[in-house]
Amino acid sequence: MWRLATRDGDTATTRSDTRFVSRLARRLVLTYTRRGDAIIDFDGDTALRDAATATTRTYVALTRRDKIATINRLIRPASLTILRWPRDGLAATSAETADLLLACQFITATAPSTLAIISTIQADDTSTSHSPEVGALLDAAAKARFRHQQRILALPSDDDSDTYTYFPSDADTDAALNTWRDTTRPGVRIDVLRLTTSGAPR
Repeated sequence: MWRLATRDGDTATTRSDTRFVSRLARRLVLTYTRRGDAIIDFDGDTALRDAATATTRTYVALTRRDKIATINRLIRPASLTILRWPRDGLAATSAETADLLLACQFITATAPSTLAIISTIQADDTSTSHSPEVGALLDAAAKARFRHQQRILALPSDDDSDTYTYFPSDADTDAALNTWRDTTRPGVRIDVLRLTTSGAPR
């Protein structure tokens, strides 16, 4: 469970949700990549692009399927691939999900790497687990030889500090979610499913 401060950016002009997303993007980049690594983003997210640029990583937006075949032109293999779920304008059919994961497999085939599947959840969503669509995605990921390593629950912190709780109990998770929902302006929470290629050392 990552509790992240919303202090990044110009607080006079930037919404707290935007600062929270920016801070999470930077944390993912610093945790799962090294300087000079490549980051693949299927959605062209500006927060991730800025985090990659600021930390001297190579950022590649793959927002069109026909660009996937050119990915082998990267000088370094991708060590982090970001995929948002559910997909905008894409029905979660088994065939489309399989195609998407095969593309991720192609991108990450040359080196151990992390695939991060990100779901943004609004404060009025009371669920504590992933939707059936994400379950289908995980099944497809397993067939594409990705291993589900961990789930990261990212929440805006209620103060100006970052805290990281590893292996939180169910009671800790429920308490954090209840506190988040009860704040005056809770904003969004983000669930990150971290998957790795076989034998990944990270």
